[in-house]
Amino acid sequence: MASEDVSKLPKWAQWKIQRLESDLKDCQSQLKAFSGETETAICIDPDAFTMRQGGYPKYLPERCDVEYTLSRGEISISLRDDVLHIHGNYHNSEMVIKPEVSNVFTVKLIPEDDSK
Repeated sequence: MASEDVSKLPKWAQWKIQRLESDLKDCQSQLKAFSGETETAICIDPDAFTMRQGGYPKYLPERCDVEYTLSRGEISISLRDDVLHIHGNYHNSEMVIKPEVSNVFTVKLIPEDDSK
């Protein structure tokens, strides 16, 4: 139906069409964000896409959690208000954060009995 015909419809139908058009725009925006084309603070392996493959970096949507599944559980990482949050969900294991060098650390899940 052409947009000029919408004004001839009952108010409830006009509202419904406006709502559907708004929902469509939101879905298209989310799809674009999940396609990795919209630049955000979360870039997936930027060197792989820009240098090794000659392509463009891919991005994850803002407020996106990244979950890594390990043999002993899961570790999820999120960025909220410029703070990196690391959450472990592990089975009979403890999460250990080990400094490596001045600006690098590792996060590892180890069995509870090995951590002492």
